[in-house]
Amino acid sequence: MSIFLLGYDEKSVIKYYDKQLKKSFSYKPIFLTKNTKNKVKGFDYDAIRVKLGTGKKVFEIGKQAIMQWEMFPKKWIKLYPTKPAIGIGETVAVTAKFLGLWWVNITRIAYVINDMEIFGFAYGTLPGHMEKGEELFQIRMDEKENVYFELIAISKPNTLIAKISYNMMRSLQKKFREEAANAVYEYVRIRK
Repeated sequence: MSIFLLGYDEKSVIKYYDKQLKKSFSYKPIFLTKNTKNKVKGFDYDAIRVKLGTGKKVFEIGKQAIMQWEMFPKKWIKLYPTKPAIGIGETVAVTAKFLGLWWVNITRIAYVINDMEIFGFAYGTLPGHMEKGEELFQIRMDEKENVYFELIAISKPNTLIAKISYNMMRSLQKKFREEAANAVYEYVRIRK
């Protein structure tokens, strides 16, 4: 993890990102979010699900929201690359402003789902991340054509800072889930 005291510094983000590129996921087993019924001891399991509307058009707009990474609140999160590709192995720096500091965490896409009724991806943490685990972002259409945005997060603290500030980190994770769901909902609402 890298921290910036004086503001967001893209050159430093890129330098840290480059150092993490050859590293492996920081947790096991990989694909935690594929089967959430078999819980792994020590990990927190969180989810949010928001109905976006009904029909294939809503599904396609929701899919666009995911493809454009709209679920990341722009007020306090920056991504590098700015609009990352969605593909297995793609690495992404997620920089979040919290307590007046910019915290850089590196993730990698573990798997992608691209079916007729589900679209999304899960990324996992790399060694320098404050947490260990995986997050799944997906759009799902059920048999009645109801369309949902779903975010599933499975994590545990990875650094001393995360362990000491466990309750604060959990609160920040909840805030992220809620704002991510709201961002996708608003993206779809404006375009449907």
